[in-house]
Amino acid sequence: MMNWRDLVQSIDVTQVVLAVTGGIGAAFLWMKRRYITFAAWRKARAERREAVDNLPVRVSGFAELLSGVSERTDRALSVLDAQTETLAEQNRVLGDISAMIHGEMELDPTPRFICDGTGRNLNVNTAYARLVGCGRDELLDFGYQRFLPADQNPMLMQGFLDASSKHCSFESTLVIRRPDGTRIAASVRTVPHPENDPPAHFWIGVVVAGTGQRACHSRPTPYRRRSSAPSSRSGLSRSPHSSQCGKAAKPARATRRCTRTNSRAVSLRYATA
Repeated sequence: MMNWRDLVQSIDVTQVVLAVTGGIGAAFLWMKRRYITFAAWRKARAERREAVDNLPVRVSGFAELLSGVSERTDRALSVLDAQTETLAEQNRVLGDISAMIHGEMELDPTPRFICDGTGRNLNVNTAYARLVGCGRDELLDFGYQRFLPADQNPMLMQGFLDASSKHCSFESTLVIRRPDGTRIAASVRTVPHPENDPPAHFWIGVVVAGTGQRACHSRPTPYRRRSSAPSSRSGLSRSPHSSQCGKAAKPARATRRCTRTNSRAVSLRYATA
């Protein structure tokens, strides 16, 4: 039986050194890996603890942020409420004005219409529809062109567009073809609104039947303000239609002459008596 001395002598020192070195290296690597894992765990634990410690501060900051957002939201809502009330009031006023305009147009026996700068009808009254012999909806937009001769539409539209670009009134004669086949000679006149502040928001027009003219002659008429200076003869304000005003003044002079003649006759009658 081998004793321990023979066993020691049979062991190779090199193998022993290599085995010990390998064991020490393996143990070092294992401990290093464990240390790295433990260090990462400690770091994560510290971060979680720090996050938990800072949670009240973050919550308070978030609450302050929410409070600021809430205040700004309340101010924005108050402004929106005020604007909503203003818009509602404006819509109410506009609705009242629209109802007044619509009622005035409906009660007016003169055929009237409202159009935009392109000649598209926005509203017409019943008198206009009765004149043409159709429904009001048929005259909206550019539906009225169906009741005009084909050769008049280009001339009429071109004249109106020229007047619209110059912000002046527009006058024209035309022929209306009713659905029953009859033809009506009429004249149309449109004025811009507002009158003295171009561009116009819309145009107001009237149609007068029975002009006795068959051809279509468009004539833009620029707007002129009536002068406030008194006339040298009558003391009345001078109108753009001066010829019509002169014709209207003649019957007044005739009336004064008749009055003088009657007064003289009465005086002679009393003198004779």
